[in-house]
Amino acid sequence: MFWSTTLPALRELLPSPGRLTIDLGCGEGRSSRALQELGHHVIGVEAAPTLARAAATHPAPVTVVRADAAALPLVDGCADLIAASMVFQNVDDLPGAFAECARVLRPGGHLVGVIVHPFRQVSVVDGQYLRTQPFVYPARRNGLTMTFTDHHRPISAYLNGLAQAGFVLEQLAEVGEPDGGLPMLLGWRCRTGSPNP
Repeated sequence: MFWSTTLPALRELLPSPGRLTIDLGCGEGRSSRALQELGHHVIGVEAAPTLARAAATHPAPVTVVRADAAALPLVDGCADLIAASMVFQNVDDLPGAFAECARVLRPGGHLVGVIVHPFRQVSVVDGQYLRTQPFVYPARRNGLTMTFTDHHRPISAYLNGLAQAGFVLEQLAEVGEPDGGLPMLLGWRCRTGSPNP
C-alpha cells in the first residue's frame, strides 16, 4: 500500500525541496529515501530503536535522530518541511506533536501529513466516530505477529489541533478506494501561520 497509495498521496501534497526536510516517524527509512530522490535533504526522526537502526544502516542510509514526535531535539526554525507518512494516528500526544512541528519549522514552513482515513477505523471503535480513543490490533506479516496501538480521532481533532498549533491549512486530500468505497487516506498540507514565504 505504501508504494501504490501512500507515497503518491504524500507526493501530491509536497512543496518544493528547501534546505531541510524532516521525515517525522521515518520508520525504516523508505519515505526518507523517496524524499531524497525528489531532491530533499532529509533527517529522519524515529522513536523505535529497531526502526531507527534499520534506516541508518540501510544500503542507502538515512541520518536519523531518535526522538518522540512531541519532544524533538531540534532547534527552533531549522526545517522548511516536515513530512509525516502514517504517523499521527500512532502519536499519543497529538497537540504536543503539532506544537513541536510548529516550533522546528521556519516561518512559512510546511507540515505535510498522510494518515489512515478516520472513517476506516469506525468499525474498530464500535461506531463511535466522534470519540477520540486508542485501539489495539494485531497484524501478521512475513511470519511475524505484531501488535499495534493506534488512536482513532475524528477529522476535526486533526484540523483543530493544527489550527491550535498555529498552522494554516493549504490543502486537504482524501484518497478513496478504486471502487469508490470508503476513503483510504486523509492528507493535508499546512504552513506555519506567518505571511506567505
